[in-house]
Amino acid sequence: MIAMSIQGDEPAPTNRRSLLLIDADPLLRWSIVTYLRKAFDMQVAKSLDEGRELLLRQRFDAVILSNGCSAKTIRELEALAKQQNEKVRIVRLTTGMEDGAKEPGIKFLEKPFELISLSKALGAGNT
Repeated sequence: MIAMSIQGDEPAPTNRRSLLLIDADPLLRWSIVTYLRKAFDMQVAKSLDEGRELLLRQRFDAVILSNGCSAKTIRELEALAKQQNEKVRIVRLTTGMEDGAKEPGIKFLEKPFELISLSKALGAGNT
């Protein structure tokens, strides 16, 4: 089976990194996918449960988490991602920097943010 890009119209290179985006906001999901789809093979979860299922089944090189849930749930999802890949890059999108902003191994971006900042946090450069 040939891996397909998020667009579904062309084969995706097999050496691309995988990224999981977990966010309920359709506009934010669209913006991030549109910007990063050239750099990553992307999976999108519209809910925490959907994201949890994907993390249990698949290894990701990068995970983007929205803060639209409890800190405990976010930490659980981050732990699942690290169990699959200890070198996973995790970026947490926040509306404020007060909760856990100094957690090691986690990058934080406060909304609103520039997509280039997200790309750099994921190690994709100026996508």
